[in-house]
Amino acid sequence: MPYPGRNNIYEATIKRMTNEALEAQEQDFYNAHASDSEEQFLTYLRQCAVSLGHTPWPREIVGGCYIERRFGDWKTALLKANLPRPSAPDNLSSFARIQDERARQELAYHKVYLEKARNNLGRMLDFATYDLGYDPCTFFNLFMNSGLAKRFEKGEFNVTVGMSGVELARRVLELTKYQIEDPQPRYSADRSPEYWAGWALAYYQWETAMSFLDILECVPLDDIIRIYSPYHEMDIRHFCDRMNELYRATNPETKLKQLRQRARMSQSELAEQSGVPVRTIQQYEQRQKSINKAQAEYLMMLANALHCKAEDLIEPVE
Repeated sequence: MPYPGRNNIYEATIKRMTNEALEAQEQDFYNAHASDSEEQFLTYLRQCAVSLGHTPWPREIVGGCYIERRFGDWKTALLKANLPRPSAPDNLSSFARIQDERARQELAYHKVYLEKARNNLGRMLDFATYDLGYDPCTFFNLFMNSGLAKRFEKGEFNVTVGMSGVELARRVLELTKYQIEDPQPRYSADRSPEYWAGWALAYYQWETAMSFLDILECVPLDDIIRIYSPYHEMDIRHFCDRMNELYRATNPETKLKQLRQRARMSQSELAEQSGVPVRTIQQYEQRQKSINKAQAEYLMMLANALHCKAEDLIEPVE
């Protein structure tokens, strides 16, 4: 069963990691610039204002807190730099610097816990197959129907690492109203093909950010289990490459082409309405160019013409 307060622990951990990283940046700034002149700090402030497009608050820029102390207060520093008072509120959570650092720490956190999450998904399938007697595909469908798969995809702490794989399997059956006997789990020194399939699938879902449903619609779980040999002896990257091949074979058309055809537009019509050159559209659709690396302006122009979101054009597998 999930432990209470796990999400609170997650938030507290991410906040602590983010604050520690920001404090380290401030310390590095102090070590590098403690002997700088007042004019050098003012020049830095002006550069930050130009880069951001507005006058910053102290915590909005690296070294801002030290500069505030150096000048006595922020108002004095801005006055000497000939900068107006910040127009936006001093809201820490709205600062791009803080958001970016939090995103980095969340990524680091998920990488730390990714292996445990993979082990748990593998153990869930192994326990369901060999101890509970379920067909692995049937049980994974129960996992998706239970709502736990969606929470797993989002990296929800309770589901990914807040319970063991055995507890996760039991929770699936509780939520889907299946009555089961409750055998003691057996542990084998060797990983079963089902264990490996769950373990590898968890990594692939994390890397691509696709849903389990979208993945398994293209590459059924049975097919993943069948490639246990030889892929279980290889680096996980080889498995991901093979999954990408299978996904592309099932989905040969790009998102852009699918959305364009759904809108009943030709490439020329889309080019005319979006302003993106027709040759560029052809290259995206033929995968000669990666739309994932397209200019943000092009993505927005195409999305506006197709009445979709820019992220709808991004390919989950390049």
